[in-house]
Amino acid sequence: MENRDESAPPSRRRLLYLAAGGSIAGLSGCLNLPPADGELAHREPPADYCLDDLEEDVPESERTSLSISGIDRKPPGELTSKQEAGYVCHAVDGNLCGNCRFYIDDKNGDAIGACTEVAGQVRSVDWCGLWAPREEIATDEAAESVEIEPGTRIEFDGQTSGWVGIAPSSIEGLTNPSLVLHDGESYEIGWSQGDGAPHNIAIYGDSNEVIDGLQTPIVEDPGDDQWLEFEANSEMVTYICEVHPNTMVGEIDLA
Repeated sequence: MENRDESAPPSRRRLLYLAAGGSIAGLSGCLNLPPADGELAHREPPADYCLDDLEEDVPESERTSLSISGIDRKPPGELTSKQEAGYVCHAVDGNLCGNCRFYIDDKNGDAIGACTEVAGQVRSVDWCGLWAPREEIATDEAAESVEIEPGTRIEFDGQTSGWVGIAPSSIEGLTNPSLVLHDGESYEIGWSQGDGAPHNIAIYGDSNEVIDGLQTPIVEDPGDDQWLEFEANSEMVTYICEVHPNTMVGEIDLA
């Protein structure tokens, strides 16, 4: 764990963390940080502020893995601290660790991964100033393409190994099927059961970012909040779990 003054009031720790002395200022030329007087600088932390839950020790399975863009993790002595990187416990403008090229995917289903550039554990739903878009989300080229009729509710079983189709019957049992949709038509997509690991579902565009706010919260047990209603359009490229972006991802095409 990082050495922090546990006796200090949370508000004081928060201010010290965001201020980061001169460290962030010194890195401002190379970090993608929001303006000092912007929303991030004045935003109060949520009740589940994450820093106290992130260990400095990263599991070997993640420490020795490549990032989602195939990048090796730097040696421990070359990693940037969360403070220097401007790490915050939420996404910024739709950008989050889970769609950053430096993110090392969670390997044990706890929704916490690692980073090739930043020390310690990293949550896929957070952000730091080193964020950079992943070059391309790899989908299974062998996945079966299935045309989906307008108005269909597309239902999945959320498994860490992939999205397993439940309904309609044309995708039943298929893993990460490529969905062929009709431009301008309405659909609903989501998951009704899972493996107990944390998941969500989102729709990404070419820039590997969420389209039109189509993104559900991360949960372990799916409910009514794990469904997205949308009209298909050419900007939509993939449906994806942001906790497990390497395995739970499928293509969206237009008929």
